[in-house]
Amino acid sequence: MIRKKHAFTLIEVLAVLTIIGILAAFLFPSIGSAIDRAQKVKDASNMRQIAMAYINYMHDNSGGRELSQCKNLYEFANILAKRDYLKTAEVYFSDLDPLVSASRLKKPKLIGKLSNGIWRPSENFLKFPLSVVVVLNISSSAPSSTTPIIYSRGLDVNAGTWGKEGVYGEEGGFVAFLDGRVKFFSNLTDEESQMLGFYTGDSTKKLSDALNRGARAIGSNGMEWELP
Repeated sequence: MIRKKHAFTLIEVLAVLTIIGILAAFLFPSIGSAIDRAQKVKDASNMRQIAMAYINYMHDNSGGRELSQCKNLYEFANILAKRDYLKTAEVYFSDLDPLVSASRLKKPKLIGKLSNGIWRPSENFLKFPLSVVVVLNISSSAPSSTTPIIYSRGLDVNAGTWGKEGVYGEEGGFVAFLDGRVKFFSNLTDEESQMLGFYTGDSTKKLSDALNRGARAIGSNGMEWELP
């Protein structure tokens, strides 16, 4: 008995391709969102690592006097790495950061290394765009739960919002506090998202108001701001 072979018609093939296309249109945005969420979880963990290394250094070294002299974030990272608090370079940048995506440099793995007893910073790290800003000269009496010490690059500290040039654009950014807590804020203008003034205890949209006089912030390009 001869069996007839069944072949798909052109209409059937087109119908299947159309269905696949429709499913892909629904699935791809979801996959992209899931990847972004996973990266933000990683970014929060990375910022927490920086915060804890910073906090431990300040505890072990009389408030972090050496760090207070840093002129930019690369110097800050090198001191923590040299002193064996945090040597991993990738904690300082996010794959969602447009500057990181646009960089043609190879992503650095280490901040530097000891060679013949001499600490040598990684040249690649010193040129790579970093995604965070760190606050220095924090008062020893600063309240741990409300004092910001690190935040995602791109924050306008006066307006309380992240701009298009930020790590996550206008979507917002992370803030790490002196107790090691890390939280994502869409902005600092909403009442429930505001900082607490260091001297007044009042709600404020200005992150700098939550800090003591003399505090200053440094990023990849140097000093971001300084309080008189």
